[in-house]
Amino acid sequence: MSHVNRAIRSKPMPQPHTIYLSAYLLLTLAILWTLSSPSFVLLAQAQSFTPSVVSGAAFARTVNKLYVLGGTWSSGPDVKISQFMYLDLSVVFSSTAPAWNKLTSGPAQNVFPVAFSSDEQTLYVFRVDNTNSPWRYFVKNDTWMELSTVTFQDASIEGISAVTDPKTGLIYLAGGYRKDSLDAPAMKYMEIFDPITETLHTVDLPPPEKVFAIRWYAGNVWSRYRNSILYWGGNNRIQTSPPSPVENAVTELSTDSMTWYSFLTQGPAPPVKADHCIAANEDGTKVAIYGGRQRNNTACGELWVLDVVTHTWTQGLSGPSRMYAVCTIAGDQFLIWGGRTSPTDMATSEMLIYNLTSAAYVKQYAPPSFYRNLQPPPPISRTKAPWDTTGSGPTKDGLPVSIGAIAGGVIGALALMGRSKILYSNNKS
Repeated sequence: MSHVNRAIRSKPMPQPHTIYLSAYLLLTLAILWTLSSPSFVLLAQAQSFTPSVVSGAAFARTVNKLYVLGGTWSSGPDVKISQFMYLDLSVVFSSTAPAWNKLTSGPAQNVFPVAFSSDEQTLYVFRVDNTNSPWRYFVKNDTWMELSTVTFQDASIEGISAVTDPKTGLIYLAGGYRKDSLDAPAMKYMEIFDPITETLHTVDLPPPEKVFAIRWYAGNVWSRYRNSILYWGGNNRIQTSPPSPVENAVTELSTDSMTWYSFLTQGPAPPVKADHCIAANEDGTKVAIYGGRQRNNTACGELWVLDVVTHTWTQGLSGPSRMYAVCTIAGDQFLIWGGRTSPTDMATSEMLIYNLTSAAYVKQYAPPSFYRNLQPPPPISRTKAPWDTTGSGPTKDGLPVSIGAIAGGVIGALALMGRSKILYSNNKS
């Protein structure tokens, strides 16, 4: 054993500076591991930005982010701000510390529509003060630019909603920014914007006595399950007219054929209201509605869920009164943020998180597992608008013919199940 002892004795003892260096390296590695650990990343993201609570902000979803722009932050006279941010839906966060991330400020506005291009790389903002042109935000380089080549007649009109058809990339604005569209009793036109060619197209809206009775401040969502746009709520432009049962009906637009339907539902339906928040889940099988302004001008905290498959309304648990709030559905979680609790009082900064499966409010958001593999949709491969842009195409009643036969396709029999008889079609070709 003497040779072993000699070997041990012959090994040099570590010097103090070596010990300190090793400890420093271990500490550095521990810090790096902590910084890269999921729990720290989630916490860091959740605390990265504390936004001003706003009312009337515009919002739009990508696969795993909720973008929120503008709004008013004062409980007194409206003070429009240009705050722009996104909520990271791929991380865990609590209701009191949502994962907000600050972006370059955009146009200052409130109660206005925004919509993403189908590839989720460009956000289009409609109804911007002091211009009749939309603005666009480029996700990749976090920059803004006015789209001066597109001009509406009167983009100051409030109460218009926007939604993107992911199949064609077209953005639909029911009501439109045309001066004569505001004629009572109903808004007359649908304006359609093509982000690919950045051109506009106008078609007639159906007579309100046939379908789509309420279309001012109406909420809209795209339903992947139905392959259509669903509309609900809003105001009648004749403010003295009493509410009627048809006003709380769901209206459906098949963009493939530009045909309007009454979406038949069963069970008690929510009372009609405006300034509510509406969102659809990823596969379009559920639509959730929260809050809104009731006919007596008071805010409410009612929560309703429409099962698009069974056409059934279900009332969830009510929460704090909200109008002009922001919302989205991520998996089975319905998220509501901001808005006003009354015409004069702002909401708190806490996010409401409602679990649609357990029908209960919870204090923590957990991202769906499938969000880990989500990627933005690919760009649509076309170079021309699905309508005539030369001004020499066929028209009827002074308007271009329907885009249905060009932009869409044939509606399958399954897609037609549950719709009422055809009530109105813009397919005039």
